[in-house]
Amino acid sequence: MTADEKVAAVLANLSKVASSHGSEEFDVPSAVLEKWAQVVLEQARRALSTPREMDARVETSIGDAYWKVRPRGAKSQGYLDRLQRARSWAFAANCHADDPDLRFICYWIALNALFGGFGWDARVGVAGLAPGGLAPYVNSEINEFCRKICLLDRNGLIAKALDSLTGVVDDVVRDKWHFRPYWEAGTTSAVERQIESKRKEARSSRREKRWSDHLAIALRRIEDIRDHLVHGSATYRVSKNRDSVNAALSILSVLVPKILEVVASPWAETAIAWPPVKRPRKDSPQHPESQG
Repeated sequence: MTADEKVAAVLANLSKVASSHGSEEFDVPSAVLEKWAQVVLEQARRALSTPREMDARVETSIGDAYWKVRPRGAKSQGYLDRLQRARSWAFAANCHADDPDLRFICYWIALNALFGGFGWDARVGVAGLAPGGLAPYVNSEINEFCRKICLLDRNGLIAKALDSLTGVVDDVVRDKWHFRPYWEAGTTSAVERQIESKRKEARSSRREKRWSDHLAIALRRIEDIRDHLVHGSATYRVSKNRDSVNAALSILSVLVPKILEVVASPWAETAIAWPPVKRPRKDSPQHPESQG
């Protein structure tokens, strides 16, 4: 891909971010962003001669775009930082359409940007610790985020997405290769019972339309696949975990855009409490250097 083609692809995706929502929701209407994107593209065509220059221009363009395209009148930094960061990583996932590993990781970062800090109790840390208090079996941040995001989903976007993913969610839930107890005990009857219990829990939550529970089950199992990738327990592009990564990616590629659409809805900022992000952006009111 040439420099022009890469920049064009980047800006096309940025334009889609704006045009996917009604212009009344944003400080910058989609038409303005479209014009801005074309100006940047023309500048890039004239100025760029090396991949390094191209990457620098793209990086600047992304930062400008995601800062400008934000919900009108939004005041909560916890909300704005999450939405801006999640959108940028969801966009990055689209830039790696031919690379399942990188696309999966980008989508997960987008999700983590949204759910980090939900349900966190600084006095006790994350609930559901494994024996010895070393590693959490249950991510309470995911559970609380799923509950809140489904409350925001007035149009049933997440429910419809999950309903369309029935088979692949079942595949991910019963995948023992990314089930933590399996790696501690192997294929034992106890581990098999736990996997079967998870499968039944997933099916019953879907059947009973408990969508926040169903979403949490799917994301917690995908989190196990994420652990293998980002902690170096898999080989890039040639690992035996291809089926697992591809199944999880097929879920994330459907769910993350829908979750972002819900988060960007006009009522999202005020309908729930958005916790402050753990590392607020520089020059923002909550950044340590802005505290005086």
